[in-house]
Amino acid sequence: ELLAADGVRLTGIPGIFAVVVEYVRYLLHVRGVDYTMAAPDRTVTARLYEATRQESVPTLFVEEERPYNSWLEQTYKAAALGDGPSLIPASSEERVVMFGLMNEIQGEGGLLFNKRFAMIPPEGACAGSSPTQFLPHPTPVALAGNAFGEKYGWSPEAAAGAEDRIVEILGALDAQLVKQQQSGSRFFIGAALTALDVHWAAFSNMVAPGDASLLPHNNPHSMPLNVFSATNTPRIEAAITPLLLSHREFIYETYLGSGAPFPVE
Repeated sequence: ELLAADGVRLTGIPGIFAVVVEYVRYLLHVRGVDYTMAAPDRTVTARLYEATRQESVPTLFVEEERPYNSWLEQTYKAAALGDGPSLIPASSEERVVMFGLMNEIQGEGGLLFNKRFAMIPPEGACAGSSPTQFLPHPTPVALAGNAFGEKYGWSPEAAAGAEDRIVEILGALDAQLVKQQQSGSRFFIGAALTALDVHWAAFSNMVAPGDASLLPHNNPHSMPLNVFSATNTPRIEAAITPLLLSHREFIYETYLGSGAPFPVE
């Protein structure tokens, strides 16, 4: 039914606050697009793999078009749906800045990849094991059989550099907001909302999970929000500046509704 249905459909994992899914949901909300959430079963997952050579969520479906499964094409497609001012800057210079920072957040080796190392037990156990403390220098073990670790490039060397990368990325985001603040803007790019503002609002929850006022439908003590919170280091905590948090709150309150009306389905 997911593959054959009409309209806009988005895959997700029931009961899990997945920032990658929430980002696309937020884009669709800002654009005023009605959509249906769906959890793919094994049959759909197999057909998704045939079509896209990957099984990750989210995958965005629009009418009978091909599936959209990368964050970049999801951004372009969602921004082209619905109504309202463009979420993608008109100038090449601003697009370079916006997509460059978005790549630092969600691209390979970015915030998403490095923070997810915290969800991989140092012993390299498979899914079902309890996540452990985020260690800048984890126990060097092989991740044979751990598909999650293999997918995101876990290695002792990669995990050892994760804290530095996360701090560096947060610093780059903060520096952009400082620059914008000095020019009188509350947004990451220019003087209006762009996809990057929405992107940070969603992915900020990887380092600073929102409380009940921000995410009233989601338990901050549930997986993975509890892991994101518990696995910060003092350096990561220090890099989450008041400006980064105030920007996140501004976007939620102004564009995502009071408390972001997005229950995990």
